[in-house]
Formats: sequence, structure tokens, C-alpha cells
Amino acid sequence: MKLVFPRLETERLVLRQVVPSDAEDLFVYLSDFEVMKYYGTEPFENIERVDQAIEKYDTMFREQRGLRLGIEWKESGKLIGNCGFYNWMPDQFNAEMVVVLRKEYWQQGIMTEALHRMISYGFEEMGLHRIQGMVEPGNIASRRLFEKVGFTQEGVLRDYTFVFGEFRDLMVYGMLKYEYEQK
Repeated sequence: MKLVFPRLETERLVLRQVVPSDAEDLFVYLSDFEVMKYYGTEPFENIERVDQAIEKYDTMFREQRGLRLGIEWKESGKLIGNCGFYNWMPDQFNAEMVVVLRKEYWQQGIMTEALHRMISYGFEEMGLHRIQGMVEPGNIASRRLFEKVGFTQEGVLRDYTFVFGEFRDLMVYGMLKYEYEQK
């Protein structure tokens, strides 16, 4: 059976498969230091890196290890970010959430809108029991985002990641299916 990427909609957004023709839109934000500061990898230096990322998104989904969807702004039809799940373990009913957005669209409620839709898809369609997010302590905007959509801060993983030549802590946020259902 062939897996098919979902196409999810919200009032202002379409969450859909990232395709090769989206490469230039992705490069705009994946090459921006401000956007990538807390992403866990250095800014992309060339479009080939974006092409590799798109291929990786397809492979992760095909192997049921992740689901990364582009965030398309309905008004323009342009990809302005992406979100989804990685470290997806269907047999353990959990996944980690990932989000990234062009800085021109920050502070407009876009990620809140996208995450609400992804969370409902994760629990209702993917059969997840737990969704978690990992956030660097200095990433105040993402910490607030996870709290706003209903995640609970569970702890800190000290020196958990190595990026930009240094070890960094990650804060763990989690949401369980019954917590989602109580909202």
C-alpha cells in the first residue's frame, strides 16, 4: 500500500507535501540565520541542500519515521514554513513535533493555527498517544507556542544537542492524547 501525504487546511493555511518546485521558497527561510538560530542545524548555504531536505521528507514519510508538511499561505500560494513530526515511532504511538516559519510571518498566529491542525491530525489520524517538542531554553517564542497550544514543560535535557560548535540544553514539552481530548 502506498502512503499518501495528507493535505490539511485551516482558515489561512494549507499543510501539504513539500515538492521540488517549493525549493526556492524553502531556501528563503532555511538559509536565514535568524530563522535557523534554534533549529538545530546551521543555515542552508545552497539550493542543493534544500533538494536533499525535500528528499529526506519523502523518505521519512515512506519509512514511517516522520511527516513533514509545508505551510502554504493560501493568499499567495507560497510556502512560508513547514511543520510536522519526526522521530515518529508508530509502534510506540509517539512522535516529536518540529516547526519552522519565515520571519516575515512571525507573531501572526500562523504557527498556532498550523500546530492545532497538526496536533489533531497526529492524535486523531495517526493514532499517536504522545506528542513532544524539544526547545532550546533561549527560544522563548517556541516555548510560548508549545504552552499556548497545550503542551506541558516536562524537563530539561542538559547538553543534549551540539550545534554551532557548542553543546546546548533542550527543554522537553509533551502532550498526551487524553490531555488533547479534555480541551
